[in-house]
Amino acid sequence: MLVLFDGDSGAIDTLRFVEERLGIGLSVLDIDPRTGDWSRGLYSRPMKWSAGAYRLLGLEPGSVEASFSLLDSLTHPEDRRAPSELEASLRTGEPREREFRVIQATGIMRWLQVRSELLRDEQGVPIRKIAVWTDVSARNEARDALSEYQQRFQGLVRVSNHPVWITRADGGVIDIFGWQEVTGQSLGEALGLGWLETIHPDDRDVTLNAWTDAIARSALFEVEHRIRTKEGGYRWFRSRSSAPCKAQGTVFARVGVSLDIHDEKMWPKRSDEALLTGAQIRAARGILNWSVRDLAEATAISPSTIRRLEETDGVSHVPKESALEIKNSLRSAGIEFLFPPSGKPGVSPN
Repeated sequence: MLVLFDGDSGAIDTLRFVEERLGIGLSVLDIDPRTGDWSRGLYSRPMKWSAGAYRLLGLEPGSVEASFSLLDSLTHPEDRRAPSELEASLRTGEPREREFRVIQATGIMRWLQVRSELLRDEQGVPIRKIAVWTDVSARNEARDALSEYQQRFQGLVRVSNHPVWITRADGGVIDIFGWQEVTGQSLGEALGLGWLETIHPDDRDVTLNAWTDAIARSALFEVEHRIRTKEGGYRWFRSRSSAPCKAQGTVFARVGVSLDIHDEKMWPKRSDEALLTGAQIRAARGILNWSVRDLAEATAISPSTIRRLEETDGVSHVPKESALEIKNSLRSAGIEFLFPPSGKPGVSPN
């Protein structure tokens, strides 16, 4: 609580005490457009607003009489205080601080922070409530924008279905999304360089060297390596990170993603080993303008066996040797067989 000083210098002493308790020089209130103050006698004196307080409410100074009812009408409905709460604050005399929204006459909404004190006379009797308003709209809008950005970022991470990680300037991981779902490794285990434990032993040194070099040069990072999944096997990933984020020349973060490229990596191997489907054989004959008999003569496989193969949309169950002979003969004649990671197998002229 504050005491109203008496004597010839009482007013000056009181103002100085107010400045000390509220943490702001009252002289600043007249020149800083972000601040304003008000006071109210607890008995017969009316409420008074400074010119700054009027401006914060979107009003011309002195254009209307200051009152709690007017202030209440300009306060956002969700932030209005019940009369009983106001009375309680007057009775206790404790310093108070809160934030609330006002909707100015122009429709603009502003966030105000209020810090208030109760003045008492030398006998300790409450006589006046004083308060300082500070416009904190810019700070709160920045906070809300950051929160919205974080929600968008997390939504993007969820739909991307790939692990996304954030590091400190020194390269230590500080947050990682979707990692535990892929690797089974918890966030706590992955922090710093703990994520290296999931990298295949044969790829670990290459990964660490590439990472260390990217950190040292503040450069892009990209490496292909095998990561152990929660099932215990390894899958190929391409891990990449952006150049580090900077603020005023200081590196403070790096964002990266690990893309599953296992199917892409394994595609050439599967293309050599995979058996043909019936649709591929029919399509290959069509490109070459071969009949079933032409293919039978080229492979020394009976026409009936070839027909059984072609009648199967999926992979046929005829002897593997026969299927491979047909595949090799068609390749020699100029056919390329395609086995994409997703989608149906196909053919094309070589």
